[in-house]
Amino acid sequence: MFSKPAIFSALLITAAALAGCVTQSGNSPSTLSYRDLASDEKKVVAEAVGRVIKDPASAKFHWAKFPGNAGSGDVNYCAWVNARSDLPGYSGNQLYIAVLGAENGRVKSAVVGAIHGGADAHVVRALCKRYGLNPDDAV
Repeated sequence: MFSKPAIFSALLITAAALAGCVTQSGNSPSTLSYRDLASDEKKVVAEAVGRVIKDPASAKFHWAKFPGNAGSGDVNYCAWVNARSDLPGYSGNQLYIAVLGAENGRVKSAVVGAIHGGADAHVVRALCKRYGLNPDDAV
């Protein structure tokens, strides 16, 4: 079994790797139109987030908009969830960045790159900002 610090370090390394290699289909955020995620797409994201939080059944998601012209490929997505985390001291609002795999503009897969709350939320906020995304836009 991995220790909590090892898991935390692995999440940070994963987030850094994702931050350096994923783009928004070559579009700048200002040229994208946005739409709400459909219920089946939310389920894909919720399942990915559920794998990294302590009690997925009690999670309350706040959904951000998704690029309406995403096409096919990987898209960065930032939002937040009110949840309990496996990391000590991280409960309540958790900012997360995920890579959503799109096919024909529809979300088909999701992988969480980083999730943090409290004093460490700035880590995720910085990653989101790098891609012109703001988790505070989630409702």
